[in-house]
Amino acid sequence: MAGYSWPDGKSNNAVAAEADGKMVASKFAAWVRRWRRFRGCTAKDVAAALNPCEWHHSSKFYNAVNYYDPRSLLYQESRDDLARVIAERKEFERLLRQYGEDSAAGRRFAVLTEGGKLWHHVYIDDGPRYLARMKQTVERGYASV
Repeated sequence: MAGYSWPDGKSNNAVAAEADGKMVASKFAAWVRRWRRFRGCTAKDVAAALNPCEWHHSSKFYNAVNYYDPRSLLYQESRDDLARVIAERKEFERLLRQYGEDSAAGRRFAVLTEGGKLWHHVYIDDGPRYLARMKQTVERGYASV
């Protein structure tokens, strides 16, 4: 059913996908926050953890928007991935509050080592994935002060 639904502000296919129960990342995040395991879930978490099932055009500029199927959470692996991404983001934010400081180029993250402080440069977009690598580096002793 090609075409564009001007009253809805999205393609007819996007309207059909929503009628079928599929959601954009922000709506999906709001939907999963009902469960304790996924409290604090954001659209970025959904996009990082789950694969979109389809995409459709939205707005008068015909932006491509990813849609996620709630049935993907029937699989244990998907639930675990989403919970892991949420936990890593929360840990990253906690450590930034504890050791971080503002800078012009992004955020600077201080990791405490035995010899003092070691500063790592972290951009906001790097987020939790960078945190895992940084922790490994410090724990394995590759970092030097």
